[in-house]
Amino acid sequence: MKLALGTVQFGVDYGISNQKGQTSLEEVKQILRYANKHHLELLDTAAAYGESELVLGNCGLEHFKIVSKLPPVPKSATFSEIEEFAENTLEQSLKNLNAEKVYGYLLHSANDIMLFPTLYDWLESKKEQGIIKKIGVSVYNPIQAQNIIDKFDIDLIQIPLNLLDQRFISSGVLNKLKKKGIEVHVRSVFLQGLLLMEERPVYFKNISHLFDKLESVATEYNIHKAAITLNFVAQLQQVDRVIVGVNELAHLKQLITLFDTPLPDYPWHVFSCNDEHFINPSLWQI
Repeated sequence: MKLALGTVQFGVDYGISNQKGQTSLEEVKQILRYANKHHLELLDTAAAYGESELVLGNCGLEHFKIVSKLPPVPKSATFSEIEEFAENTLEQSLKNLNAEKVYGYLLHSANDIMLFPTLYDWLESKKEQGIIKKIGVSVYNPIQAQNIIDKFDIDLIQIPLNLLDQRFISSGVLNKLKKKGIEVHVRSVFLQGLLLMEERPVYFKNISHLFDKLESVATEYNIHKAAITLNFVAQLQQVDRVIVGVNELAHLKQLITLFDTPLPDYPWHVFSCNDEHFINPSLWQI
């Protein structure tokens, strides 16, 4: 199934629309059982997601493919310490996950591969050892992705893409990634839940017309907003996995129900916003 499960909520209190905080262990187990039953086979996690890997490791992951991430290299690290940092972090992640290997391992800070090319060599060595099946990076924008694929042969990339943030489509980089045979995982399809909120922080008032338009389209075609935002990304041929995070089992049930909802022939590009202050959560001032 193209749908994949993000797990940041399992380890930290995350998301602008999250009213319940970190998901409980029992709820996580229910979510994973339901995910497995409905053929969601990939889990996305990271060492930086608080207790997420540890929580997952207590749930039994034999039915899932795991993608994890190496945190940004500490600024204090010397060149000689970088590989040791990577080695220790991966070892701890595998221990927390109760796993001997992972499907994918990404650099959480894509800039690290440009600053420290030896990290790529280290990833390659782990791939050769069979500990990592696919190596890659998590990026924030098309320019970053283009610079990396020009220099390195990666197998997997994670990108942000949603109705508001269509930069990877308009720039042509999404097509370039697929032409290179790189597996594309998309995060932020709901923009941390912002696209589904009924009431939003005043910070977003300058793009309120886009949210109003989404409401109007959903009403006109009688389609749930979540179905529109989810399937806008999922139905792109260049996308291999759509990563969604849930706080409770009911959320996952709803998303599975809405997945593959046919969308109308509509000029979805009209929702595109190129102002990073609104589409990049790290820049939000709320």
